[in-house]
Amino acid sequence: TLDGTVLTISGYGPMGVDYPRGAKITEMIIDNGITSIGNNAFSGFTNLTSVTIPPSVTSVDKYALMGCDCTNILTVYYYKNSFIGNPFDGLRCVALSSVSGTTGDCTWTLDDTGLTISGNGTMGNYDNLNSPAPWQSCQGITNVTISNGVTNIGNYAFWCVGLTSIAIPDSVTSIGDYAFFDCEELTSVTIGNSVTSIGSNAFALCEKLTSITIPSTVTSIGESAFNGSKNVTLWCHKNAYAETYAQQNEISYSYIKDTGTSATAKPTEKPTDAPTQPTQGGQPAVTDPVTQPATDPSAAPTDPTQGGEPTNAPTDPPADQSKGGSIPWVPIVVAGAMAASTIGLGIAVLVLRKRNF
Repeated sequence: TLDGTVLTISGYGPMGVDYPRGAKITEMIIDNGITSIGNNAFSGFTNLTSVTIPPSVTSVDKYALMGCDCTNILTVYYYKNSFIGNPFDGLRCVALSSVSGTTGDCTWTLDDTGLTISGNGTMGNYDNLNSPAPWQSCQGITNVTISNGVTNIGNYAFWCVGLTSIAIPDSVTSIGDYAFFDCEELTSVTIGNSVTSIGSNAFALCEKLTSITIPSTVTSIGESAFNGSKNVTLWCHKNAYAETYAQQNEISYSYIKDTGTSATAKPTEKPTDAPTQPTQGGQPAVTDPVTQPATDPSAAPTDPTQGGEPTNAPTDPPADQSKGGSIPWVPIVVAGAMAASTIGLGIAVLVLRKRNF
């Protein structure tokens, strides 16, 4: 668009060539969303004095200034993490320490610390093709701060941004469609306790996303919200909507520990309320009735009818026979056997002696 002597180039993707040119234009502003500047981009501008390049620009063609009378260009403004190369050598280049603007009711600021959304109220909604966010496709943005007071995350708000983690404050009540779509470096997300809805494809194609904490306040999650984020685990409260969503969409999930239980489920498996066996050191405690007998001498013998292995050896007698109880049968058997042996031997001797007479 041309406003007097100021030409503004808007859109998303490579900068085209179909825009007004001429001597009356003295300032060119390239909006964020433009990703590259091609050859002959500035040809025909004989009185151009100022050029502003956004942080989304990552490449400038070496012939970008071909056909341009650059003698009048006083300043090239660019965000310092943007590409600035040979085409502008010899010109006065100013690296901006920060850039800022408005998004809905809020303000955005991009500086050395990253991108900050601040204020009270809603963010603007965007479209990745026709009206992208001012900071869209800035892979250099690895840190995003959303201040308490912001009440929503707009559609396509952080589409394809290079952030690695995000904490959404309690003031936010909704996350828009495609809000974090295709954030390839995003690994973890914590959602505040006021969010009630998560839009469709909000966290889709976040291939490095492994953990997202969803509060029990969430009662709506849009279609394909985590589509393509194959490594993600939803951390949720037991019996919350997020658990149901995970089960229905075959997404791995785990319970948030403050519910009193912590369990991990496979995509198609509901976690159990508690381990089925007692544990010792994290492993099930298993006792083999044969190879690992009880060490307590007062323990009752294994009853074969209760699942134990029967044994052929007689059980040990009680330790104290003075207090009643049956007389053990083992000594009686042994004594009887010995008596029988003695009698037999005596009979044999008598027979021999009789034969000797």
